Amino acid sequence: MNGRPLRFLAATLGGWSLVRLGMLWPVLERLPELFVPAPPAEAKAFAAEAGRPAGPRRPVMSHPRPARPVPPATPVPVAHAGAPLAEEAALETPSQPPPLRLPDLTTTPEEAARLTVSLWGIARGGVDMARPGSQLGGSQAGVRATWLIDRRHRLALSGRVSGGLDGRSTEAAVGIDWQPVAAPVHLLVEQRVALGRGRGGPAALVVAGLDPRPLARGLRIEGYGQAGVIGRDGLDGFADGAARVTRRVQAGALRLDLSLGAWGGAQRGAARVDVGPSAGLALPIGGHRLRLTLDWRQRIAGRARPGSGPALSVGMDF
Repeated sequence: MNGRPLRFLAATLGGWSLVRLGMLWPVLERLPELFVPAPPAEAKAFAAEAGRPAGPRRPVMSHPRPARPVPPATPVPVAHAGAPLAEEAALETPSQPPPLRLPDLTTTPEEAARLTVSLWGIARGGVDMARPGSQLGGSQAGVRATWLIDRRHRLALSGRVSGGLDGRSTEAAVGIDWQPVAAPVHLLVEQRVALGRGRGGPAALVVAGLDPRPLARGLRIEGYGQAGVIGRDGLDGFADGAARVTRRVQAGALRLDLSLGAWGGAQRGAARVDVGPSAGLALPIGGHRLRLTLDWRQRIAGRARPGSGPALSVGMDF
């Protein structure tokens, strides 16, 4: 308990520092121009236009000019339906919270806002009360925000607060989210700070997704996978993923997805694989989509808690 105020202060200062870095990034990006001498033939023209940014570089202030067109890329499947999928929300581990909406950093200023926020929560049943052991997945809630600081290089600041519904394992994280290619692949580096029970540390991970792909008879397949390490006394690895085959039923503004899914996760001392049916309902609310998903998770491999049972999740992106 004595260290919690200091950990909270560290998380606050870290987040403030990253926000300041994001505000200054356009200026820092142009510093190399100041050290490139102008050719002699252009010296007079340069002197006459002193104070004006040279070349086609974007202005320092807001409304930057987009770089050369980049082929549009859809986000990692966690952005599906404008809200996080239930499988990601239910694969929470002590080392790694579920991936939320990873922003498509290839969009132009007219196509996407710099700031994106994702909210999620999940209530998980099937806890094995009589058998002690490690836990991989459980009831939780969280919020994640990203601030796009460089569209050309697809770079964003990220911040997150998440934890179990019991309030004893809350964690904050601040870091960098980089989409190195137009495909839905993100590299994340972040500093995690435990605000309750548990330990923080630096973490690095890669998240990749499979956007919905058509199959036969109106079915679609989608999924995601992630893997990474977190530094504590040493390096602890973690990985998880999910896939599902879905049939969509549209009824006016409502959208119902009936699916068969598979979920899996592993970290030191815990691993599991679950399969089962899933039903997801997307509701339009104020220009956004609220997604409610009910799964049955049947554990078929591993011994990590909770046991087989239902999982109800809710999520929304802004």
